Amino acid sequence: MGERAGQRVLLNLENEPQARAAVLIRAQQRGMPLQLPLMDLEDQGKLTPADLWSDYQPGIRLASARYPHQSVLAGRLSAQRGRKWIGAWSLIDRDGSYSFQTPAQGLDEALVFAIDQAQNLLAARYAPMPGAGASGSGTLVRFSDVYDLAAYGRLLALLDALEPISQVALRGAKQDSFLFELQLRGGEQDLARALEAGGQVVAEPGPVRPVPIWPQAGAATADPGPSAAEPEADLYFRLLN
Repeated sequence: MGERAGQRVLLNLENEPQARAAVLIRAQQRGMPLQLPLMDLEDQGKLTPADLWSDYQPGIRLASARYPHQSVLAGRLSAQRGRKWIGAWSLIDRDGSYSFQTPAQGLDEALVFAIDQAQNLLAARYAPMPGAGASGSGTLVRFSDVYDLAAYGRLLALLDALEPISQVALRGAKQDSFLFELQLRGGEQDLARALEAGGQVVAEPGPVRPVPIWPQAGAATADPGPSAAEPEADLYFRLLN
């Protein structure tokens, strides 16, 4: 949707053929299956400009249920001088939502920029990065408080610059945390020292594991329940903002 001179309206790209073409071409180049909303009476009846502007996600999810995709990208564009727009975007899926901003640009560029950011975020969350060996052969490190794409890019730059790290692979993402498998030139202590030396991350304790209670000798054997899970990562860090 867009806001201009205090008026907020749902943006129909059928009325912006150049911007629509730019979005579809960029999505195809990035390999992103993209379904633009039809903006028919059904869409307009389920979603109002107020819903989008307030980022009312239950309403956005409801209006998007008719489209066969697992992720929804919703944006709020504000008109600036010189026919430019700044954007606030939400990428919504079954695991929650991520937000990011787009700087002042022409409408075509703003929408293409949002497509790139959304695809980068989806790749970060769901596609393993090439580089590391088979899963389990490296050191698993989980980084939390990675709230947006700028923070994710800062984290990747940090990992790429550290001497103890020879290869990096993303193994998973959940909410604000990312799990990486790192191939090391040294040991885990060398990695921890190098990470903290830059002042961009701080070490955190791992999650507490439940302690199994074993039955006393001679007692009836009971179902011990599910066994304690192995630690998800070898090291845990929090990204400083």
